[in-house]
Amino acid sequence: MQRTNEPWFQLCQLAMVEEDPAKMLMLVQEISRLLKEKETWLNEHCAEVCGPKRTTMQSKLRTRK
Repeated sequence: MQRTNEPWFQLCQLAMVEEDPAKMLMLVQEISRLLKEKETWLNEHCAEVCGPKRTTMQSKLRTRK
């Protein structure tokens, strides 16, 4: 497994062992926020490099449903 020092990954490690449901929910919400922020940043910067044909992960997931 790849190791990372990114904040979302560290929060995932905490969430894996958290027993308090309220704390777990707070961790998961923060993980989600951080990943959405990262996805937005990547999509904006990739659009500059890849051009308009770049599809987002969300659109790929929508087509699988």
